[in-house]
Amino acid sequence: MTLPFTAHGNEARASAASIRIRGGVTWLLRIEGAAAFTAALAVYGHAGFSWPIFALCFLAPDLAMLAYLAGPRIGATGYNLVHTYTIALALTLGGLFGGLPAATASGLILIAHIGFDRALGFGLKYASGFGDTHLRRADRAASA
Repeated sequence: MTLPFTAHGNEARASAASIRIRGGVTWLLRIEGAAAFTAALAVYGHAGFSWPIFALCFLAPDLAMLAYLAGPRIGATGYNLVHTYTIALALTLGGLFGGLPAATASGLILIAHIGFDRALGFGLKYASGFGDTHLRRADRAASA
């Protein structure tokens, strides 16, 4: 059974090789990321959360890259779990409705981080390689 976040083995190589994201779709996904980033910043600021904390925590989700030390399949799965809006929204809404401001702030920082990554063209990872994402392939990254 494969996890929905990642492919492995020959399937991963085949999936990554068949990625053909072009033009308008790529830009639409990047604009969507920029919108999520902007919205998270606006809500974070409106809520009066700490900007120094935001700055300290903004890149923390990228620590999930350390999962790649256990191999590309585990690395991609770990990275993707942290870089999905599902977890970020659950954390934000759980904090909001549960009266936990730290959880709300953390969720908004995570949404901002994910949106920023997507706006720059970094996407969810395939197990075929760190550079193979749902937004681009490693060999195309240099020309993108």
